[in-house]
Amino acid sequence: MTMEPVIRQGTNIGAQRGVTLMLAILVLLALTFSALGLMYFVRYDTAVSGNVALHAAALQASDVGLETASQDLAALATYPETMKSGPPWWYVPPPQPGVAGIVPADPGSGFWGTCYPAQCGEVTVPYAGNPKGLVAEFVVEPTGLRPQVLNGTQIIAGSGGPVTTYHVYDAFINVSGSNFRNLNVNVEATLRKGA
Repeated sequence: MTMEPVIRQGTNIGAQRGVTLMLAILVLLALTFSALGLMYFVRYDTAVSGNVALHAAALQASDVGLETASQDLAALATYPETMKSGPPWWYVPPPQPGVAGIVPADPGSGFWGTCYPAQCGEVTVPYAGNPKGLVAEFVVEPTGLRPQVLNGTQIIAGSGGPVTTYHVYDAFINVSGSNFRNLNVNVEATLRKGA
């Protein structure tokens, strides 16, 4: 007795295996693109976090620069606006046409690249992301206002005790770092010193 193979109609085992292979390839491609997208977003989030940390460090460095400028101003025995030549961090802007007296003005971005040590003070603030730290440069200029009267007696830095009047100054601070492109934080603040 001989047996003959039974052929069933409507079944194609080879074609079914091809469909399974194509589905497996599509699933693997989808997983690969998902993983690449996740890597991109993680990298983007890391860059944003680094920028936020650098911005916070730059603001802290500007605070250190402002505090140094305030201490240097308080250490002067006489009022700087009566001095013929001030300390290196003393800045009087070039005269403006049609404006009488001293008018405080921002030194401008071109000033900060060349000012130290001839025209501005400098303090280096350590920063973990930069071995050289962040550099806070500062200048102080008089406002040209007459001494301001206080509502009561206060103690002001550099006055040596209670005072009833004070002089007003503008301080400009610029923070930069050698390893960071386009890091240029500028802060303007008002300082006062007892008259």
